[in-house]
Amino acid sequence: MRLIGSFTDPDQATRFASFLEVEGIDARVTDANAEGDDTTVWVLDEDRLVDARAHLQQFLTAPDDAIYVDAVKQAVELRLKTRLEHEAIQKELRKLEQDVKQQWATQTPSQFNFPLIRMLLVICIAVHVVGMFGGQENNQFGSIESMLMFKEGRGSIDPDASARLSDAFSDVKKGQVWRVITPVFVHDHGMLLHILFNMMWLYQLGRILEHRFGTPTIGMLVLFSAVFSNLAQVFVPILILNEQLVPFVGMSGVVYALLGFAWFKSKFDPRSGLGLRDEIFVFMMIWMAMGFLIPGMRVANWCHLGGLVAGIVFGKIHRSR
Repeated sequence: MRLIGSFTDPDQATRFASFLEVEGIDARVTDANAEGDDTTVWVLDEDRLVDARAHLQQFLTAPDDAIYVDAVKQAVELRLKTRLEHEAIQKELRKLEQDVKQQWATQTPSQFNFPLIRMLLVICIAVHVVGMFGGQENNQFGSIESMLMFKEGRGSIDPDASARLSDAFSDVKKGQVWRVITPVFVHDHGMLLHILFNMMWLYQLGRILEHRFGTPTIGMLVLFSAVFSNLAQVFVPILILNEQLVPFVGMSGVVYALLGFAWFKSKFDPRSGLGLRDEIFVFMMIWMAMGFLIPGMRVANWCHLGGLVAGIVFGKIHRSR
């Protein structure tokens, strides 16, 4: 806020401030503190200071001109119009908030329609159970689960990244393209929390999003994020970090995509009606950061990050109705 001028006549100060307001320059009048003090006019937007000074020079030449006298009435009408518009907007926002709260309050989780999320939950649990009793090829995964995953890298690291990448996609190149998606259905037998954590968040986030946006939309998000997060977990270690491909499994990439989608809609799409709690997003970000910072956690970090990016991108592309 910058001082633009001082006036011995308070009426002139009011006229000039009103004229500036009509011209779109936000101004304030400060009354004299004691007898003999001047009344001052201040400009709030310093970017309009040059324009305000030019108007001041014109005003001082004819302060009683009709254009300045009429500006007082126009400024009052402008403030009234602005206040009414603001009140109308606030009323609509309150109504929208109440409608959304009422809509969700009248529906229990059992009334939510989320067939896709139910199907994903059933598939993950079924694959996990069958893998436990279906004959394991190694200590971690059964033979059925191994058919759903990317091929593990060889014992020694091939110095040629393209060779490592070709080896990782060897089964895909044979026509087993489902492996680009299906690692999301497999979970580590040695860590019960792995499947419990992923199924809990898949249910908590997925059922609400599918009910709100529909099965086709969330189906596309799940498919897109599964492919994107899985490929991120393959390409980044091999091509950027110069590492060997390590077996990775789990629905967490899709879970982070649902989180990213819900976060973007909550922050940047009021029409979505979503309100993701900040503490949930912060908790999930801390969990992701722990995977990167704490050695030995055996976490598919690039799946997590890739899923989050995929969800945010999908949220930006998608338009709520």
